[in-house]
Amino acid sequence: MQALIGGTILSWGETVPELVATYTLAKMGHSTMAIAGCFAGPVFNLMMGLGLPVLYSSLKDGALVMELTSGIITLVVQSVLVLATLVVAVPLVFKWRLYQQIGFALLGVYVLFQLLFVLVEDGVFW
Repeated sequence: MQALIGGTILSWGETVPELVATYTLAKMGHSTMAIAGCFAGPVFNLMMGLGLPVLYSSLKDGALVMELTSGIITLVVQSVLVLATLVVAVPLVFKWRLYQQIGFALLGVYVLFQLLFVLVEDGVFW
């Protein structure tokens, strides 16, 4: 249940301000800054958002024990697949141009991935 809440409600709550900022930057014509923020935000979140709690917990109580659920594995695999696809497709296929089809595709893939995550985490699938 914790992974389900973290992978949906918590992630949306953390991401909405970033979404608004990125959207505003892109609308103002600062697309490079918006894209840089899209990649820098998750890097910061992984390094600091995971690093500080792990450091604190391990100093206080020893190693942090994490329950690696099927849902978390699904999220990690989904993230790696999307990132790898973008890293290859954007420069090679789209020649560094981001068209609205990419936006629609990313939104659609997100909805499918969230559905899959919820089904996996609920034990309906996998």
